Amino acid sequence: MRFWDSSALLSVLGYEEGGRGLAALLDEDPRGIIWLLTPVEVRSGLARRARSGAIGGEERDLLWEDFGRMRESFAEVDAVLPVRDRAQRLLDLHSLRSADALQLAAAIVGSEGKPDALPFVTIDRRLAESAAKEGFCVLPPPTGEGFVAEVGVRPGRGRRTRSPVGR
Repeated sequence: MRFWDSSALLSVLGYEEGGRGLAALLDEDPRGIIWLLTPVEVRSGLARRARSGAIGGEERDLLWEDFGRMRESFAEVDAVLPVRDRAQRLLDLHSLRSADALQLAAAIVGSEGKPDALPFVTIDRRLAESAAKEGFCVLPPPTGEGFVAEVGVRPGRGRRTRSPVGR
């Protein structure tokens, strides 16, 4: 079981660098843990791509359905107050945006204080570095290749790069 950040999930859906490698991780172990509000972040990423014209509305809806099928095998960290409190501490320790601090805090809560027992999957460099400092094994390892720039997510690179999940 692994904790999946929204950047990694969007990558698996086919719109970020390294998606094929992450899809293989998901195929290897489809069970995962996500933060309660990760679906909002995924929906935001898909809506942003549709508004920019990178994908059409129909494709956005199909990708949302794909994510829904992926989500069926995920557990959600829904302990909002402990995640909020932990995220506030993380913001003082790491150079994170609020949503990333909430993702990392959810992973810490989801790991029940044992981050070395729960791999953390992300393609966001800043989040990966912070997760590693908190004791997580980060996948893919933060070598710089395949990670999104610190200033934001790379725009979509065309149509779906792999078969839809569950089809």
